[in-house]
Amino acid sequence: MNMCLQLGVQGILVLDARKGGPAWKSGIKGTSRDKYGRLVLGDIITAMNSKRVRTASDLYKLLDKCSIGDVIDMEVCLMLPSYIWLHHHKLLSSRFALQ
Repeated sequence: MNMCLQLGVQGILVLDARKGGPAWKSGIKGTSRDKYGRLVLGDIITAMNSKRVRTASDLYKLLDKCSIGDVIDMEVCLMLPSYIWLHHHKLLSSRFALQ
């Protein structure tokens, strides 16, 4: 079963936010392991540019409409240790470059 659905959130779990990349610079966290080897879930992308994101296909379709240098607005559910906090990340100072 999809990890996000198990958590009761519809969206895409961030596996990696490349260090120095635009998502990382905006504060989006990828999935990692703590010092004991336990899995620490990353943030969950729930919308992009006011459009709901429920699957990877949804996200790729939205990204396909963007050009290099476009500024995008991501709605991200931050995965915190004891609760989930819905937060909007506006990527004003960084850019997603489609590769």
